[in-house]
Parts: sequence; C-alpha cells; structure tokens
Amino acid sequence: YARTVYSGGDLFIVEDGGEGTFDLVIRCNFAPDITIGSEKFGTIQSAIDHSQNGDTIRLADKTYTGFYNRDLDLDGHSVTIESVSGHPEDCVIDCEGVTRGMVINSGETSVTLRGFSIINGAGFFTGAGLQCSGTSPDISNCIFKDNASTNAFGGGIYLSASNAVFSNCVITGNSVVSGVGASGGGIYCGGASSPTFMNCTITGN
Repeated sequence: YARTVYSGGDLFIVEDGGEGTFDLVIRCNFAPDITIGSEKFGTIQSAIDHSQNGDTIRLADKTYTGFYNRDLDLDGHSVTIESVSGHPEDCVIDCEGVTRGMVINSGETSVTLRGFSIINGAGFFTGAGLQCSGTSPDISNCIFKDNASTNAFGGGIYLSASNAVFSNCVITGNSVVSGVGASGGGIYCGGASSPTFMNCTITGN
C-alpha cells in the first residue's frame, strides 16, 4: 500500500509499502510566464526577439529579474507588452540596480505597454527606467519606480523626439545622480518631444 504522510501544495511525501521507504511526488501545474499566443518563452527579451509586428506579449504576474528580463530592447518590433492581470503591482520588471529597464529607439511605429512595473533601473544611461527616442508608444497603467540615472537625464523616463501617451501611470521615487546639467529625475523631455499625460501620478522624484 501507499500512504501519504505529508501534503503541502504541490508537494507530497508518500510512504511506499509500509517499510519506511518514501517517495517524493511533485505535482506540476505548469503555467507559462511569458507567451505570444500559444508560444511560450523563458525570458521577455526572447519573446521580443521572436515577435512579429502586431504581436501581443503577455506576462504572467511575477517579478522578472536577471539577464534578458531587464535592459530590454524592442529593436524595431512594434508590439504590445502587457500583464495578464492588468495589475502593475503584481507584474514587475526588477532591474535590481544593475542596468536600465527598457529602450525603444529603433523606429518602432506602434508600441503599447500596459499593466506592469519597471523598478530599480540604474546606470550611466538616459532613462534608467525607460528610454524612448524617435518613437511614440502608448503606455497605460504602468509604474516607474526607484529608477536612477547617473550623469545622465531622465531617471524614470527619457523622451527624445517622442509624442508618447501616458495614461493612468505612476512615476515615483526616480532620480538623477551627479553630473553637471543632469536633470529630469522623474521624466526628461527633449528633442522636440510633446508627450501627453492623462490621469497620471508623478510624485517624489
């Protein structure tokens, strides 16, 4: 006979045959974290690299860290990146103070970012959280928090020649560090940018 001696979530310990021998049983309910349609990807950058214009990259609720989940480059891909839940507090790109969050500067014509956070971006970059140059993404229900650029512009967000539209976003706790003329702790708008901010909270930068 087999007798379950422990059960906790997806982990079971089963006594097999009553002789003091035990089997470890793990039940796996695999839900892919990053998808384009039915395709599954291990990192956000991998999904971007394999995407086609018009695709939607969907992110499950979790905190994404490590290589290829930060310093993301859309590299000309005009896509939507969104959380499955639409709750930015639960779907987080954490740069861990290592590098920037995302750059959109390769002539992308239609980009939508929706329902996630970019936090703890850092480095000698313009836009430690997000850099948009020559592109005008639609960004809604996103959080940019605790990003810091050193000797550069735009701790949270850097815009150059961009008419980006932000709606229902929170931009908070971002900064620029050192550097003569460095400015725009929360947002830096340069290069003939004319962004739109609707119902956004911009505070503590």
